[in-house]
Amino acid sequence: MRSTLASSALVLALSLSVACSDYGTGPVIGPPATAKVAFCTGLQPQWVAFRNADGTWTQAQPTVAGAFTTFTHEFTTDLAAVATAQTSSSGPATLSIYYGTPGELGIVGDTNPAHCNTSPLGRIDGTVAGLGANEQALVSTGHFAHRENAFPAQGGTFELRDVTTGPQDILALRATPAGAEFAVTGIVLRRGVDVPAGATIPVVDFGSAEAFQPVTRTVTLAGLGGDGAIVETDFRTVRSEHVLSLFAPSTAAAVRSYAAIPDAQLQADDLHRLTAATTFSGNAARSAAVYFRSATDRTLTLGPAPGVPELSVVSSTPSLRLRARLATQTEYDRFTSVGYQQGLNTIVTVGMTAAYAAAAGGYDLVVPELTGTAGFDPQWALRPGAQVLWTVSRIGGTLGLGANAVPREGDVSRSATNQGVLAP
Repeated sequence: MRSTLASSALVLALSLSVACSDYGTGPVIGPPATAKVAFCTGLQPQWVAFRNADGTWTQAQPTVAGAFTTFTHEFTTDLAAVATAQTSSSGPATLSIYYGTPGELGIVGDTNPAHCNTSPLGRIDGTVAGLGANEQALVSTGHFAHRENAFPAQGGTFELRDVTTGPQDILALRATPAGAEFAVTGIVLRRGVDVPAGATIPVVDFGSAEAFQPVTRTVTLAGLGGDGAIVETDFRTVRSEHVLSLFAPSTAAAVRSYAAIPDAQLQADDLHRLTAATTFSGNAARSAAVYFRSATDRTLTLGPAPGVPELSVVSSTPSLRLRARLATQTEYDRFTSVGYQQGLNTIVTVGMTAAYAAAAGGYDLVVPELTGTAGFDPQWALRPGAQVLWTVSRIGGTLGLGANAVPREGDVSRSATNQGVLAP
């Protein structure tokens, strides 16, 4: 069942990933309180509803103001909830329910400037020089990590497609075979590149004075146990996000090396992210990450395996409603969610903040009955009689929640997932 779960859980894991970063919101002190959930205009869900103090759900209508579309609701309780639904022509229908304080519901929104950018898309062409016959280059730019390979046998050319027009930070890595993996043996970083769409930039030459060597440090993985893990490094600038790791293998070694950008090439707002992610042990996996500017020898502490939820059926009509009860795990003190997937067409996710769980007496995640709420499409709900893949996601650390997260120096995060199948 392991391989089937791993492949089936991919779509579900993507739907849960919105809860894996932070926006630094906190509990509201005293009612009444207004919850505002904002999205980039054009990216808002097609249906939004809030739960009132009496337990009923009320559809919310959007307010559009330029680049943002906002859904608003006034609560008379510190325990609040929001539901969103979206149907995609190329993916599953997703229904998400989040329980939190009114001030925390904003984590559901997405006003990240990188996502709201409406600039037209273009293409950047180029050529890489200074590669050995057995080497290759990886060139990337943009907040969505547009990344292309360049090989000497193909003339070292590359095309970065679907890149937002305007100034770009372009990173090129030289990858040299080192045993069973590749090592970064050269870096070129160009900032503020602004060329017309389809233009060719000057040659990226790893033999020139523009190129520099990465700095290498070690990371110790605490709490790894006997699990295998992959260690990766990302590099973030104000204009782009880049991967510095090259095809890192999974091993059980507790001490690893990692590559980073030297201090001399860093600017004020640059950050690295160092992540360790275990391979699945049974049906569970764990990860930990830290954000930092300067590379030093570091320790990353992985949390324990997440507990298995106590699952039960609340009702089967008019839709299938499930309940998941989970014990508190102090290492995952920010957010807990459980997702349910039926086939490739339906995903339902229920999430709860730690503040809500503390006030409500624990993590009791219930799929609510929404079929009677105005505007709700019953096709978004789970169906009785069909197998359900469940995935639990738990999050802790100092990095908060939501697509609007702005990581800071020293932020850490811990997450864990567990999954299984609930037979009809």
